[in-house]
Amino acid sequence: MARRSRTRLPLGPALLRAVPAVVLCVVLVLALTVLNALTAGPIQQGRTQRELAQLQTVMPGADSFSETWFDHSKADSVLAAFSDLELVGYCVTVTTQGFGGPMQLLVGVDAGGSVTGVMLLSHRETGEMGALAGEQEFLGQFIGKSGTVRVERGTNAIEAISGATTTSRSVTEGVNAALAVVTEIQSGEVQVGEEGTV
Repeated sequence: MARRSRTRLPLGPALLRAVPAVVLCVVLVLALTVLNALTAGPIQQGRTQRELAQLQTVMPGADSFSETWFDHSKADSVLAAFSDLELVGYCVTVTTQGFGGPMQLLVGVDAGGSVTGVMLLSHRETGEMGALAGEQEFLGQFIGKSGTVRVERGTNAIEAISGATTTSRSVTEGVNAALAVVTEIQSGEVQVGEEGTV
């Protein structure tokens, strides 16, 4: 049986064959770095504009927002809302537990303690129910409410989404949490301080 001999190429030619691949990788990394540098600003600007639009949706009439420092277990964040440098209310981001998982809401509360708007930022509800929970027909019921909002019974109540009582209760819990946070801020129970203006 004859042995096959393998021919070994000297190290030099093997390296020469790898050079095009290395050059291609370097060129791709440089291209991606340049692309990132060119798009980072517009992407951030678009994100900032989208966030500003969301804030102005739940707090109509506000022209600037300032993040506040606080220590509160009921809210993810609180932004003070201003109109011509006058405090008009707060935009509170809260997370509640829905039927399908966490639901994140943005709630506007005016200086008088009434809801000015509610926006469903994210959820894991079933497609149809989650979509209904984010519609103005449901969320609009909260506008003007203050104190403790209830689902379907008693005074200060909203109508639940048909077939989605748990989802409706979760949104209501989020709105109530935002109302409670603002009440505590206004009563001085929670210390806040300005961080930066949006």
